[in-house]
Amino acid sequence: MGKLIPLVIIAVPLIEIAGFVLVGHILGVAGTLALVVLSTAWGLTLVRRQGFSTLIRLQEVVARRQTPVQPLFEGLCLGLAGALFIIPGFFTDLVALGLLIPALRRRLFRLIGRRVTIRGDDDGPDPGATVINGEFQEIAGEIEPPGQSRWRPPGSPFRP
Repeated sequence: MGKLIPLVIIAVPLIEIAGFVLVGHILGVAGTLALVVLSTAWGLTLVRRQGFSTLIRLQEVVARRQTPVQPLFEGLCLGLAGALFIIPGFFTDLVALGLLIPALRRRLFRLIGRRVTIRGDDDGPDPGATVINGEFQEIAGEIEPPGQSRWRPPGSPFRP
């Protein structure tokens, strides 16, 4: 995997340049520039819309006290899609569009999930963690007996 990164860094700009040349030959310079600006604006609008729905889904999962791994992964994919839309080019826009397809994001999640172990707080403490057990009792009513003042730090401006 680490050997692919330099290849990607070299290949992506070359693919983008080839795309600009091909589209520029068909649409001309002004048409190509307009298409790049429109695709960026349209793509970021889609990312924003899907981002809001993903945020709502994340809040629902957290409210149910479940580990929010899939909504967080989808948010990561949408953030990556937004970054790819900002980069001028047609190839990066196509990759970003792919990341906007929910079925493809779920498929990526399953593929990556096979290689990654996901643990949440509900899985128990870490084996090396120190766990302190304690008991508490909730007392209804007044906190202190009537007639006694609460302790305040010396020099406190608040009087009982």
